[in-house]
Amino acid sequence: MASPSLSTQLREGTRDAHVATEAAFALESRLSGRGAYGGLLADLRGFYGPIEAALTSVRGWAQLTPPLDVPSRCRSALLDEDLRSLGIAAPLDRVAAPLPALPSLAHGLGCLYVIEGSALGGRIVARRARAALGSALPVAFFSSAGRDEMGADWGALRAALDAFG
Repeated sequence: MASPSLSTQLREGTRDAHVATEAAFALESRLSGRGAYGGLLADLRGFYGPIEAALTSVRGWAQLTPPLDVPSRCRSALLDEDLRSLGIAAPLDRVAAPLPALPSLAHGLGCLYVIEGSALGGRIVARRARAALGSALPVAFFSSAGRDEMGADWGALRAALDAFG
């Protein structure tokens, strides 16, 4: 029997961590008001800015099959846009938590898998946030504004993972 693809192994291997992260995220309390929502965005900026910088410095994305354009997948600028819309300065110098080292393309692929998976789930968060706080709420980050090809991007990442692994 053939072993499962790398993307399947990642999905199955990260399932428990995914559930735990969603529970720790405490989304409902973060949607209790615009201030709480702004705090959520600021916290996320302290993670996404540094991790996206680390991801873009990983070598080898262009040699994958298919090649992956990591800078086009970065969303920290969307966090900055949402924060500005709320009148909050983006915390550019803050790191939210110790970040994983990405010493290899394999590590980068694993990290990108988690980041891209969260982007897919972000669209659900965008809908819930606007339902809770109003349709004018800035949700560029959660809706991945400007990324109309998220499904294709996710498919390309899975294909690259499976070819790599």
